[in-house]
Amino acid sequence: ARGMETIDEKTYAHLAAIGATGAGKSRRFFRPVITCALAQGHRVVIIGKSADYWPFESHSNATLLRVSKITEPGQAERYAKILESIIGEMNRRDDVLTAAHKSTWNELGLRQTFIVLDELGNALRLMDRSTSNQCRIWIEGLMSESRKVGFRMMIANQRATGMASILSQAGKAVFRVEQDEERH
Repeated sequence: ARGMETIDEKTYAHLAAIGATGAGKSRRFFRPVITCALAQGHRVVIIGKSADYWPFESHSNATLLRVSKITEPGQAERYAKILESIIGEMNRRDDVLTAAHKSTWNELGLRQTFIVLDELGNALRLMDRSTSNQCRIWIEGLMSESRKVGFRMMIANQRATGMASILSQAGKAVFRVEQDEERH
């Protein structure tokens, strides 16, 4: 489509960009989406390495939560705590919807929160197994349940292999991938 893609948020509540390193997932796909989300007044939370997202550092509706040394137990635990707090907010928002007798965050007229999990598969692989398993469970829950409470998940990953349960809930933008990845 030569850069003229349209993303229908009603069709694709969550987005995933899959492609080799340097293929343009962050800079040519997510940065324009984030720019549009911020221009519409939505919030954006970026979790992971933030080198590609520095243009948003000073934006009042953008939060960059740097987790860069994921092999260190403290950083893996920080990543897990961030996800746990998002799950807590999802549950709180569900209570708000229930009290208001509404089904979705949009029905309340409230802004969306875009959550970017940059290089997710790499982060999960580098963590200790227990923390990685817990993070995967929370991410699967967010992908399945968070749309109605106003969360829009955006996942960047180099490979689709091993991510089926997470990616099944997302619209996908596939950049350059290795031949063995094409069918995934």
